[in-house]
Amino acid sequence: MTSTTPRQPEWRFPPQIAGYMAQEPIQREFFTSENMGGLTRALVRESVQNALDARKKKPVGIRFAIIELGPDAYQEYLRGLLPHLEVIGTQYVTPPNIQAPMQFLIVEDFNTTGLEGDPEITFQKDPKPEENFYYFWHNVGRTGKSGAERGSWGLGKTVFPAVSSISTFFGLTCRTSDKRRMLMGQSVLRYHEIEAGKPITPYGYFGTYEPNEKKRWFALPIEDETVINRFCKTFRLMRKPDRPGLSLVIPAPNEAIRIDQLLLQAFQEYFYPILIGDLVVRVEKQHPSRKERDVVNQDNLIDTINKFSEEEFDEYTDFDKAAFLRLLDFMSWSLALPDTEIMRIVPPNTNVPDWNKYDVESTINVAQQRFEIDQRVAFRVDVPVKLAKAKGQRKDAEIGWFHVYLERDEQLRSAESYFLRSGIWVKEVKGHSLRGIRGIVIIDGADNPLVRLLASAENPAHTEWQRQSNALKAYTGGEGTLRFVRQSLAKLGGMLTQRDKEVDQDLLRDVFFVERPPEQRGRQAQSGGGKVQKAGDEGLAGFPDIDGRAQAVTMQPITDGVEIRGTDGSAPGRVVRVEFAYAIRRGNAFQKYDPLDFDLKQMPIEADGVELDLRTENRLHFVVRQPDFRVRVRGFDSLRDVEMRVQAVEGNQDGGDEGDEAAP
Repeated sequence: MTSTTPRQPEWRFPPQIAGYMAQEPIQREFFTSENMGGLTRALVRESVQNALDARKKKPVGIRFAIIELGPDAYQEYLRGLLPHLEVIGTQYVTPPNIQAPMQFLIVEDFNTTGLEGDPEITFQKDPKPEENFYYFWHNVGRTGKSGAERGSWGLGKTVFPAVSSISTFFGLTCRTSDKRRMLMGQSVLRYHEIEAGKPITPYGYFGTYEPNEKKRWFALPIEDETVINRFCKTFRLMRKPDRPGLSLVIPAPNEAIRIDQLLLQAFQEYFYPILIGDLVVRVEKQHPSRKERDVVNQDNLIDTINKFSEEEFDEYTDFDKAAFLRLLDFMSWSLALPDTEIMRIVPPNTNVPDWNKYDVESTINVAQQRFEIDQRVAFRVDVPVKLAKAKGQRKDAEIGWFHVYLERDEQLRSAESYFLRSGIWVKEVKGHSLRGIRGIVIIDGADNPLVRLLASAENPAHTEWQRQSNALKAYTGGEGTLRFVRQSLAKLGGMLTQRDKEVDQDLLRDVFFVERPPEQRGRQAQSGGGKVQKAGDEGLAGFPDIDGRAQAVTMQPITDGVEIRGTDGSAPGRVVRVEFAYAIRRGNAFQKYDPLDFDLKQMPIEADGVELDLRTENRLHFVVRQPDFRVRVRGFDSLRDVEMRVQAVEGNQDGGDEGDEAAP
């Protein structure tokens, strides 16, 4: 039990202990990289994500505010921190002038549980979801969250000190369970010395401390009601004893943090929870004589978006405003759709999902008719999810699910893909390349095992799925399940639009070809290019003839693959190097290759008359032993165009194809 005698709050940084690894904090690097769009986006993602995970009832409320205070109001909270800030290099923090006014960023959530758990725990070996207080304040890279929750890396909270130019924040929690209000502060600096020869660790805490030597460096939260009430009044918090949740106060926020940008990022990152009524966002900017305020919910989302100009959307989001509004209209349609209008796709009797084994023909026939009439269609896809069995245990597969929504939008200049896992937009996952088609994949449900599997594959920023994630290895066929979900838009969208596809030999020249050696490219340009053969029903789109008198190989499509054959020009001893990639509309397909598309190491390859020399994820090298050799590669997606580049060299030549370019 904590002492009933109030102790004076203070800042303390533990000293470095001999034998402990000295490691500088680098977590803020996760939130300044391009894929997070900077601190503003990271702040919004983490604040809302934590609040939605701690939801007690609907809707969760999030408040962002920027206020300015005079020095007399805030000095008592920073005075003890100042000596530490002054010895840290200015490349890491900007020591404040505590005699001048200072801005503070306020982030509060409501209808949430607050930080539950025992505040006196000094170490927790095994994850416990109920110990949120401990994991929030005393851990980096460790979390009590399960994979089904929105964030489970334990790194996201480090964005809060990263937002502050003095790398500091305060947190006040009010808990649902016991109504306790607890206040602490944290500063994340560098190793430093105030006294020569006495190194100090980077993590400092504002709190109360027990006098005994064992816990003299372990901060306990402030629970003195007088101190907490003064803190709430000083920083104009809305947190009352009867309003559980978490309030954060971030001093001297980075100048890039602006209220209008926070709101735009909330639109971009969490449009889905707002649309379904799970989230309400309130933003405020306080002026000496007035307060600007916007409260955004499912009823006024569109009206609030329309207050922003096209230019603001272009500058501060990844969206074109008009296209974003059409996306929201499509999302609203999907939410209002009755279950009877959603076509269900059920799995075969297998533990790892594979599109080639799903029987979807009858479903697609109906879906094509709806798509032609309504330009929109919806699917629910059931997926087997199986944990890898431990020794001596048997694990049966559970059935997970996800929803796929597809829309034709003639105004789209390219393809659009959205994958939302528990409300988080996993934005770096691209699903298809069908121009004019918008696709949305939604994976949610507290009891959905697929949610947990996909969460285990996410990177710390929750922007992509990583097939090599260690946590994904806990599932039988986890990588295959990940690939199955990722391919859903391309597979279903490709089958829906098959009727639109006609043979266009000039079009296929741009998206499916075999690269010619450099000496032949000029001749091709003068003659108008190679002839494209029709593939019929064999799956791949076709292969052009290769110019040249000593053509080393010929290709022909086979069902879900390609056959490479030798010719009279295939001298024994020659090395043939082949690289594969799915075609894309823009850019170099080979540079954009993703192992989730296909992996030659996992695909069946039949080889006669050659010796396989190299087999990587998308490259195949072999040595010719007989001129009439044959190599068959199967397992490509029959609904996607494949680009290939081929190089044949003498067996004693080194070098590769690093300098090759895709032939136009």
